[in-house]
Amino acid sequence: MSELTLVVVWLMTVVIAARTILVGLAGVIVGAFLAPFVQDRRRVRHDHLQVIKAQVLGPVRRQLEQFYLPFLEGKYGPVVAEGKYRRVLGSVSEAHVVWECALGPRRSAASRTFPYFTEPQETIELNEELQKDARRNHFAAFFSSFEVFERRVEHYECEWVLYARDLSAKIIERARLPLVKWDSLNSEKAWVDADLLAVLIVDLHLGLMVGPPLVGSDGRTLELNGRRLALADDRAAIRHLEEVLDDISRDRGTAEELVSGAQPLLQEATRLREEVNQLLLLSKLPGRCRYTKVPWLW
Repeated sequence: MSELTLVVVWLMTVVIAARTILVGLAGVIVGAFLAPFVQDRRRVRHDHLQVIKAQVLGPVRRQLEQFYLPFLEGKYGPVVAEGKYRRVLGSVSEAHVVWECALGPRRSAASRTFPYFTEPQETIELNEELQKDARRNHFAAFFSSFEVFERRVEHYECEWVLYARDLSAKIIERARLPLVKWDSLNSEKAWVDADLLAVLIVDLHLGLMVGPPLVGSDGRTLELNGRRLALADDRAAIRHLEEVLDDISRDRGTAEELVSGAQPLLQEATRLREEVNQLLLLSKLPGRCRYTKVPWLW
């Protein structure tokens, strides 16, 4: 081999060695530069996942466990006499409002038995902004299923409310007593609270009624748990009301059809609880969003 060839080979070896050293140094420099970014990125994504777990996924699980599952298992009635204020008479400066009840779907677990008055109670609220983020960017499939489930439950509840309203209308028609009004309780005129009696019949069909309403000591009232449900002019009218309630409550056909709709919803609620439990065990956040950007590289 000639001296020129040896020189060329030596030069090539030096160049390769130098290039290897430079690449290694570049890797070290880039690695040292990117290490804080990688660490910050992992920290930001981990922190965001923990916030979603605490303020979105956790509350969803509590909704399923504290309301949807017990409700669909038949531990709560689907219809409540929902209380609300209504303005009557008066003016803007001198308003006169009254507290009235109307039939509505159950939205939370009741803390009292019949007649299920709406009471201030702890509500399970989801962070709306974080929920949108989780739904769009991280757990779209789960929240799509959960929203479909919520709509199906609302439809199920509305069917019960329509049934209860039909019961209330039948009570009014057949009892021959006027519907209770906001000022009825302060007078001795006859009235019947058909909505509350409709809730009672619904609960009876579901096996939730604790006991039948009782005739008051004067024979002119029908009461349950100390609350008046009707006031009549005489004992005969109350006896007729009892017969009407017995006759209406014997027809369980519609109620049985509605009850059958709870089973598939219960299965879906059970599946969703298992799925959200798995999501709460995740250690890595799927997807990307503006919250996972590393601030110092913006």
